[in-house]
Amino acid sequence: MLDATRVLNATRIQANQARHAYLLALAALEQATGVSGVAPRL
Repeated sequence: MLDATRVLNATRIQANQARHAYLLALAALEQATGVSGVAPRL
């Protein structure tokens, strides 16, 4: 049970890190293009 919880938490951390990188890339795209509102509502 503890190992499954550890794996679940590690997966959640990875998902949050991927979402963070995605949102940073969208913000950079908006800044580069001068178009706001490119990012979808998550």
